[in-house]
Amino acid sequence: MGCWLGWWQVQSLSSLDIHVSGYCMAHCWSSVFCCVQRLVPEPRTFNIVMNACNAAAQYSSCVAVHSRMASQKVPPTVGTYNAVILAHCKMDQLSTAQQLFNEMQQQGCQPTHTTFITLLQSAEQHGQAQIAVSLLEQMQTMSLRLTPQCYAAAIGACAAAGQLVTARKLLADMLASSKAGMAAPAHIIMQLQDKCCDWQGAYRTYLKLLASGVRPDSQTTATAIEALWGAGNVSSCLLALQVFEGACQQGVFRLSVSVQAADTAVEFSLPVAGACMALIGLWRLLAELKGRVARDGAKILRNSVVVLLGDGQTTVPQLHPAMVQWCAVPGVPFTVDGSSVIQVKLTAPAPELARWLLSDQSLLMCPVMPAAAELEGLQETLMQDAETATLSKCRQQLLEATEMERILTQSANVSPALTKKADSLQAGWPCAGSNVLLQHHMNPVAATAHLNDERIRHRSPKPYAAANYPQQPGSAGMHAILAGTSPAALSPAVSCSC
Repeated sequence: MGCWLGWWQVQSLSSLDIHVSGYCMAHCWSSVFCCVQRLVPEPRTFNIVMNACNAAAQYSSCVAVHSRMASQKVPPTVGTYNAVILAHCKMDQLSTAQQLFNEMQQQGCQPTHTTFITLLQSAEQHGQAQIAVSLLEQMQTMSLRLTPQCYAAAIGACAAAGQLVTARKLLADMLASSKAGMAAPAHIIMQLQDKCCDWQGAYRTYLKLLASGVRPDSQTTATAIEALWGAGNVSSCLLALQVFEGACQQGVFRLSVSVQAADTAVEFSLPVAGACMALIGLWRLLAELKGRVARDGAKILRNSVVVLLGDGQTTVPQLHPAMVQWCAVPGVPFTVDGSSVIQVKLTAPAPELARWLLSDQSLLMCPVMPAAAELEGLQETLMQDAETATLSKCRQQLLEATEMERILTQSANVSPALTKKADSLQAGWPCAGSNVLLQHHMNPVAATAHLNDERIRHRSPKPYAAANYPQQPGSAGMHAILAGTSPAALSPAVSCSC
C-alpha cells in the first residue's frame, strides 16, 4: 500500500489511530512505522501497533516499537507492558519479561489478569515452577481471581519441573476453590490430573461425570483415554479400553466407511480427538479387518485402504508424530501422507495390507480386542497381581538394603565393588533405602501408595510415546492380555510394570 496518505495529511491523533489500525490490518508494516516515526503519537497508538505486531507474530517489531516509544518519552500504560511482555515471552525471553513486570509495578501500572496469564504460560513452557508459584501468590495478594487457566499453567510448570507434590497441592487447591473448581470443565481437570501423573484421579473424575448423568463428549472421552493409556501400565491401559468401548456404545465415537470412485480404495474415517485414542481406534479397526480378510478374502479391500484420523477441523496434539512412529514399526504397510495437524491420512496397498493382517507380524499391532464385559474383571485381577508382585519386590530390596547397611557400618575397609553395589541399591527403584518404605513395609496399603509415587517420580516424561508401543514398559503384558493370554500367565515383572 505504501505510505501514500502522507503524515502531513493526518489532522489529529484520533485520525492517526484510524490510519495505523488500517495499515496494521493490511499488514503494511512500512506504512505503520512511517506514521509512528514521523509523529509523536499518544500511548494508545503505540499500543495498537504493538498488539498488531503480536497478532502477526512480529514479536521483534513489537519490541522495536516499545523502544521507539521509550525514546520519545511517551509514558507506557498497562496495555503497553502487556504487549511487550507477551512479545518477550513468545521469544523465550522470560527473564526480560520478568524485568518488565517489575518495572511495570514500579511505574505505578497495576498488573492485570492478562499480565499474569502471559507470564504463567511462559513459566509453564520453560518449566519454571518457582516463578509460577510466586506469580499465583502475587495474584492472591492483589485479590485477582485465580481462574482454572491460571492454575493449569502453574500446575503444568510444576509438573514439567518434576515437582509433582507441589503440582498436586495446587490441583487440590483448585478443586477446593468454590470458583475455580466449579468453573473447570471435566476434561480440564483430567488434563491436569494427567500432568500430575495421577491417572487414578483422572479415572475417578470420568466416573463422577458418568454418575452425574452427563454423557461425555468426544473431547472429554479423549482426555480420559490419554491419561489412562499414557500411564503405560496394564491396569490403566485396560481402563482406557473400557472408556473407548463405552464411547463406541454411546455413539461418541463412530467409524464411517466409504468407497472411492471406480472402487479404487476403501476409506475409513476415525474422528479421534487424541493420539492414544487414535491408537486404540486403529487396533479395533485392524482387528475387524483381519477377521473380514480371513473370511472374505483380500478383495474387500479394493486396491488400497485409506484411514483418516481426526475430524479435519480441530487440531489433535501429537497425532501426526504418533502415527509416524506407529508406521515406522517394521512390517507395517501403512504410510503417512502429508503433515497436517488436524487430520492424518494413512494409506496402504490392499495386497500388502492383506498379507500383513494374516501374518504373525500383525499380532502386536492389531491384537484380539477383549469383550467389554471381560475388561473389568481383567483389570481388577491385574491390579491385585501387580500390588502383590510389587510388594514382594519391595520387601526383597528392603532386606538387601538393610543387610548392606549392616555390612557397611561394621566393616572398616570396604571394597570399591561393595560400595558400588550399595550405591546401586540405594539409587535403585523402588527406592530400596527409603525410610518411608522401612516404616511401612509391613503395611501393604501404605507401601503400595508410596511405590506408586516412586514409580511416577522415576519414570520418564510421557510425550505420547505409546505410539512406539512395542518398546513401552509393560507392553509385553498388555499384548499378551489383548491376544487372549490368561492374566495368571503374566510374570510379576510384567504385571507391575509402570
